[in-house]
Amino acid sequence: AAVRFAPVSAAEHVPVMPSDTEIEADIDRQRDMRALRAFLDTLSAADKKKFWTGKDAGLTERARVFVEGRRGQRKQS
Repeated sequence: AAVRFAPVSAAEHVPVMPSDTEIEADIDRQRDMRALRAFLDTLSAADKKKFWTGKDAGLTERARVFVEGRRGQRKQS
């Protein structure tokens, strides 16, 4: 069986660089994750479990949204 190769435009091989806004958003997410990890390291095992259930009354709205978005990705024990 013969294999045919179709010529490809050189533009298809040029990587798309992220915009400055995307880079800043990535930096913000990385900073937020470091802060979250540092915060979680200060919690007891019981408080960590309470945090990840989203039932902690002290969670900010942003933290609550984060927990809700991540809960499906975490292994349930």
